[in-house]
Amino acid sequence: MKLSTILKVLVGLILLIVGAIGVFIATLDVSQYKGRIVALIEENTGRSVAIDGEMDLAIGLTPALVVEGVTIGNAPWAQDSDMVTVGRLEAQVELIPLISGDINVVRLVLVEPVVNLETNAEGEGNWVLAGPTDEAAPDEDAAETAAEDTADATEEGGPGDTGAAPNLQIQEVRLENGALVYRDGVSGQTMSVALERVSLTGGGLTDPLTLDIAGAYNEAAFTLAGTVGALTALNDPGSSGWPLDLEATAGGATVTVNGSIADPAAAKGIDLAVTVRGSQVADLAALAQAAGQTVDIPALGPYSVALKVQGDADALSVSDLDAGLGSPDAFRVAATGAIANALAPSGLDLTLSVNVPDPDALADLGATLPVPLKANASVMDIEGGYGLRDLAATLGRSSVTGSLDARLDGPRPAVSGQLSSPLLDLNELSGSSGPGADSGSGSDGGAATGNQATAGGPMIPDTPLPLDALTLADADLTIGVDTAVLPGGAEVSGLTLGITLNRGALAISPMQATVAGGSLSGSVGLEPVGNGAASVAVELSGEGVRLGDLAKTFGGSDALTEGPSTIRVQLTGRGATPHEIAGTLDGSVLLHTVDARINNGAVNWAGGDVFTQLGSLVNPFAQKEDTTPVQCLVFNMSAADGVLTNDNGIAMETDKMVVGGGGAIDLGEERLSVRIAPRPRPGIGLETGFGKIVELFAVTGPFANPSLELDAEKALETGLRTAASAAGAVATGGLSLLGESLLVSEDGEMEPCLVALGEKEPGTGGGGAADAGSGEAASDPVSGAAEDIGRAVEGIIGGGSGGGSSDGGATDGGSDGGGSDDVGGAIREGIGGLLGN
Repeated sequence: MKLSTILKVLVGLILLIVGAIGVFIATLDVSQYKGRIVALIEENTGRSVAIDGEMDLAIGLTPALVVEGVTIGNAPWAQDSDMVTVGRLEAQVELIPLISGDINVVRLVLVEPVVNLETNAEGEGNWVLAGPTDEAAPDEDAAETAAEDTADATEEGGPGDTGAAPNLQIQEVRLENGALVYRDGVSGQTMSVALERVSLTGGGLTDPLTLDIAGAYNEAAFTLAGTVGALTALNDPGSSGWPLDLEATAGGATVTVNGSIADPAAAKGIDLAVTVRGSQVADLAALAQAAGQTVDIPALGPYSVALKVQGDADALSVSDLDAGLGSPDAFRVAATGAIANALAPSGLDLTLSVNVPDPDALADLGATLPVPLKANASVMDIEGGYGLRDLAATLGRSSVTGSLDARLDGPRPAVSGQLSSPLLDLNELSGSSGPGADSGSGSDGGAATGNQATAGGPMIPDTPLPLDALTLADADLTIGVDTAVLPGGAEVSGLTLGITLNRGALAISPMQATVAGGSLSGSVGLEPVGNGAASVAVELSGEGVRLGDLAKTFGGSDALTEGPSTIRVQLTGRGATPHEIAGTLDGSVLLHTVDARINNGAVNWAGGDVFTQLGSLVNPFAQKEDTTPVQCLVFNMSAADGVLTNDNGIAMETDKMVVGGGGAIDLGEERLSVRIAPRPRPGIGLETGFGKIVELFAVTGPFANPSLELDAEKALETGLRTAASAAGAVATGGLSLLGESLLVSEDGEMEPCLVALGEKEPGTGGGGAADAGSGEAASDPVSGAAEDIGRAVEGIIGGGSGGGSSDGGATDGGSDGGGSDDVGGAIREGIGGLLGN
């Protein structure tokens, strides 16, 4: 038989066989196998399985199997009845490669697949399947026999030696409108991923894969597109590594990843270039919300990050970092450099910069800056923390340089370092408009706000101290400022501060500065003592500080010039608020001023506040002379339980007047009661007595609204803790001697400043009772005091043309003189009875 005939017969047989197979497949009803397929899946999963739709097989060189309505049941304890549902499954396989044992899937399509994964309260997952039933499993002997047969067949070159496993190739996997839901039974959190589309295409498992994915994570949309290496190369990528070139979008951000991974399975040999960019950083809050977190991200503008990541998963390094946030014309923060170990992180070599040309741009951060800000520094890691080097910042006119360290290896963060500034303008930084902006300067003399009514609360703040904030970190800082402009415009030079904070205890020492031409030094300590309270200690010493300059720079007042002063303050107290601390203060306060000058033209002597009235009483020449020289001014008080006291602690001496005084200032109750006794110097032509110069008066009442008491009797009653000494002075010589006891030293000289300073003892008021009046007055000092007050008041009420006579006789007559005598007598009797009691 000819060869051609043989070939024709063989071809005919092949065509007949293929035709027969085709007829068989075309007439095959695959639906009849649904039951067997369902039973097989149930047997191997232990779950209920259903195929509710049709099964169909399309014939061709690439036959396609279509199955609809597939469900796989869930665990008995799960919330959803089904773990997996698939609306439609399509699988198309090339027929010819099957002859040689290869499987080439042209397309695998899943339409509307839903996968519900969850764990119960014990953490067990619903994806843990029961596996084949015991009845269907082969016994151990059968398994061993099958293994032995396979081994033997392999050795003999039998069926076991069939070569490699069938070659599986998948060209396209497509998913449409799928969903994945995960519920954590332990934490109660739920995660859902909606997949609008998933497309994975390639030449096969050995070829690079192209991805195109779009969906939403907890309603936050995302996309992922690009190419990755072959799936089979994940375990053996070769010398070139496993390549990636991906771009993802989410939360308004676009992320690109380009590079390779030498060993993807072990996450080693990572070499990737990463970029992140977005038009508004606030949009990233949507990602946090999708993750179940509420994060308020301010709208600071666009952002970008570019870096290179290299190393292994447990030791990654970052290089070529270039990150920025915000726009240059409003707010911009940037970072460049490298991090040797990004996971630690350690090996930092970064440069940070902040530029805020528009302070309003920080409003979304809850921060307010009245001036532009610009700062930069190098960041490095130190033992236990991080350090800032080459720190340089400018805020308006102010500038700061230095270095800072922050250690994080202790029980709380610890900050240390040195800062220096040629100019620190706190006045500009506080938003103040200039010196005396709120204090009232000019012709009003910057008088204290004596008429401030604060019925709504205390003048000394009664708000809790922020002690909790002091426990957040420890600190050890040294700050040096060449010139500091304080709020209100006052300037301080040569400022040096040493600040330490340890376990909530704050200490400022040293504290040194040049102020108003003199030097100030001291210390402040604050230590929590429990229940929200703290103990406070303040020490302050000043030499040569010009009181006039202080009044000008701190109060905006021109009322006083010059006046080098000595200042000594030593106070301790405790409490939970400044008001409570003030009410417990112990210690002393001293102000001693010499060679000052009152600028009378800068004071409104016609003003109605109590301090202006006080000034006019102790300075009767103020409206006739341009200035009043002040030879000395003293305020010297001791503090005990929040009350400042000294019977002779207040004094002033001018060229024409001497003024002595004393009393009590209660910081806890915020009340004062101070007696003042002015006297003219001999030979200036002024007389004492009511209607001329008041011999004794008092400033008394609450801090918010004190009053000037000109009534001598009431002045005696307002002595608070000095009432006993006042009554004693009256009992030994009357009002004149009481006033002199505030003015005269032990040697009989009018030296109230030396008495107030404690350098001389106060006198008894001159030559004793014999000098005060007649022998009758001396034998009855109370009646003598009553007579003095009575005659003085009588002179005021009578309004006659004459004053009290030098020997205490009757006033000169007027038409109403008799009436005045009657009133005066009644007053004398009343006061005599009062003082007698």
